[in-house]
Amino acid sequence: MKKIIITISLFVSIAFSNSIGENLFQDKCAGCHGIQANKKAFGKSKQIKGWNKIELENVLKGYEEDTFKDHLKNVMKKQLQT
Repeated sequence: MKKIIITISLFVSIAFSNSIGENLFQDKCAGCHGIQANKKAFGKSKQIKGWNKIELENVLKGYEEDTFKDHLKNVMKKQLQT
């Protein structure tokens, strides 16, 4: 699970230069956040393009550990478990 969080974080922070991270992002994130991470998931989330690694890791860890509370927490928790 931590590998997924780290890979997603690295992927977004280095702007699509890692093919493994890109594949993971395309499989797990792009459907809701857009292929360039510039969409608000379900029209409700923050746009994640431009987030730094630490910001992404903190939010993803929060979803995983159920400490980050927002309206999409159940969706994100499922994404991190699959």
